[in-house]
Amino acid sequence: MTTALKKIDEATIEATIELGASDLEAAVAKAETLLGEQTTIEGFRQGKAPRDVLIKHLKPEQVREEALNIVVTESLINLSRDENLDVLDHHDFSVKENTANKLIFKVTLALYPQVKLGNYKGLNIGRKDTTVSDEELDAVLKNIAQSRAIDGKSPELTDEFAKSLGQFASLQNLRDTVKSSLLTEKEDREKERVRIELLNMIVKNSTVPVPDRMIELQLDTMLANFDEELHSRELEMGPYLAHLKKTQDDLRKEWRPKAKEQMQMQLVMHAVARAENIGVEEDELEQSLEMQLQQYVAGRPGTETNDLKNIDLQKVKGRLYSFLLNQKIFAFLESHAIINTS
Repeated sequence: MTTALKKIDEATIEATIELGASDLEAAVAKAETLLGEQTTIEGFRQGKAPRDVLIKHLKPEQVREEALNIVVTESLINLSRDENLDVLDHHDFSVKENTANKLIFKVTLALYPQVKLGNYKGLNIGRKDTTVSDEELDAVLKNIAQSRAIDGKSPELTDEFAKSLGQFASLQNLRDTVKSSLLTEKEDREKERVRIELLNMIVKNSTVPVPDRMIELQLDTMLANFDEELHSRELEMGPYLAHLKKTQDDLRKEWRPKAKEQMQMQLVMHAVARAENIGVEEDELEQSLEMQLQQYVAGRPGTETNDLKNIDLQKVKGRLYSFLLNQKIFAFLESHAIINTS
């Protein structure tokens, strides 16, 4: 692999990467192996068919596409490592030459901005005590009863009513279960509040420049999530915004400060991870991925373990990596904070 780098500005680099025949052959072999693990061939266990048999069942264009994805991904990882580049994302990908013996492509790399971390250890923060009052519990139970009202009359909260719900042995069992659920919900919300407050304190102590590109990408994500939420309520964004007399540009303007705040938090977490060498090992990631796939199958009766062809495993793996990394960063920050329960 040979590379040529052209600095566009402090946060952007244009990279031209050339790969030879040996690089491409290795990528094709990896692509065939990966696709083979996802292919079922009659007479063989999944992923266990001989190579010559497997190749006959794989479409050449499918192998080429997967090999290109592999070689580009690995090239960018190697480039980032060799040149010590802290790459945020890449865009404007274009192939200049693609033959059996040579691949040349060009890509623009967006780099993480230089965050000057302030104090992020020994921060003093208060955690609110979480309890569930009898009044809160009674209100939830009343709502459960009202949801099962007949002719406007709610059933009384009795053992018989609890048993009628199908999973409770008595009213006390129902109360205990609901209380436990409410407590867990409260604890999760308080945990999230503490984490956000910690990040806000670190951001305040630090210098965190946020490139416009990062803000715009975050706004794209926020709009996509909003659109998904509207669809879950059987609403369309266009008519909904028209009713509010707003446009997507109006939302982007309103949400921009929040998007910047969210990006500052992400950048601070990234900077802490680099400063403290916090990462996720490959075996950790593979174990967590396996557990997620098992839970996916277990939650869908009749689904076979090998019936996962429609799942984008690389995307799942990427999201899982981010989740595990974030949990490790938060665990580090919380272990180095002074948290007082009130």
